[in-house]
Amino acid sequence: MVDQLEKLLLGGDEEPIAEVCAEKNLFSKLYICRPALEKAQLYARLIKDETGKHTECIGYCITGENNKNRLIEDIYFAPDQINGSADTKLEAEAVIKAGREIRAMKKRVLGWWHSHADFSPFHSGTDDENIETVLDQIGSGNYSRIYTEINLLGDEIKKVKLDESSLAIGDRSNLSKRLEITFDDNYKNPLIGIPLKKVVLRMPQKVGFAYSLVVNARGDTPFGKIATAKYCFNCANYECELKEVPVRVVNYDPGIEINEAKIRADIKNKMKSNIYLPRKFKKISEKNTTKSKFFDIIFPWNQ
Repeated sequence: MVDQLEKLLLGGDEEPIAEVCAEKNLFSKLYICRPALEKAQLYARLIKDETGKHTECIGYCITGENNKNRLIEDIYFAPDQINGSADTKLEAEAVIKAGREIRAMKKRVLGWWHSHADFSPFHSGTDDENIETVLDQIGSGNYSRIYTEINLLGDEIKKVKLDESSLAIGDRSNLSKRLEITFDDNYKNPLIGIPLKKVVLRMPQKVGFAYSLVVNARGDTPFGKIATAKYCFNCANYECELKEVPVRVVNYDPGIEINEAKIRADIKNKMKSNIYLPRKFKKISEKNTTKSKFFDIIFPWNQ
C-alpha cells in the first residue's frame, strides 16, 4: 500500500512525497499536481489573449472527496467573477453558485487561487483577508488531525489502592492531583506492582486549513500561502495563522482535461467584467458593482 502511494505521489526525480498525506512538519508546503498548475497558468494567459489586457482571474483549488488528500488535483474557474487589471472579486451569489457546482462535481475545496496577470505572484493585505474568509467557510470540514501530548505526571509517581477495583495515580508530594482508575469487578487490578515512570494524556485536535495559490500569465514560480486554525472541543473561538510556504509541484496526472478551446469558452461565459461590454454601458456597470472583499459570506463548502 505504501509503495502504491509513493508511486502515485512521485515527484519527478525528487523523493516521493508521501508527506502529502502524512508530513512530519504539517502544512510546510502547498501541494499541487502539475496538470492543475498548468491549467491555472493557462487561464491566466488566455484571459490576457481574450481581453487584450492584463486581467486578473479567480477560482478554487479542488480535489477528490477523500478528506485525507491535501493535493490540489484540479482548478475550478469561478462563475460571475468581476475582473480588473489589479483586482478581482466574487459576490455572494457567485460564491453560492460555485459551491453548488463543486459539490455536484463530487469535489472538495482546498482553498482558492487567483492570477496576478503580468506581474509577480505574491499576497497583498486583501489576499490575506480573503484566505481567512475561505478558511472560515471550509475549515470545519477541511482539516487534518494532530495529537497534543500533555505530561500529567512524571518523576515521583505514587500509586494508591483505593479499594479492590480502583487505583489512584498521582504526584507523590501532592495526591490531590491524580488519576483515578476503576477496573471491572471481574478482574484484578493489573497495575499493582508495575513501576510507572510517566503519565501522558494524548488528545486529538482538528486543524482546519485553506490553501492560497497565486500564478501569473508569464508562468513564473507560483506563490503559496496556507491559513490554519486549531479547533478544540471546549472553545468557540480560534485564531487564524497565516504562513507563506513553497509550492510543491507533483508529477501526478489525475486525469483532468486541459482543453484550450473550453478554457476560452469558460472565460467568456463566467467573467462578469465590463471589458466585454460596449463602452456606453461601462459606466453603468461600474456604478452597480459591489466593491466588497473577494468572498463575503460564510458557506459550508465541504459539508
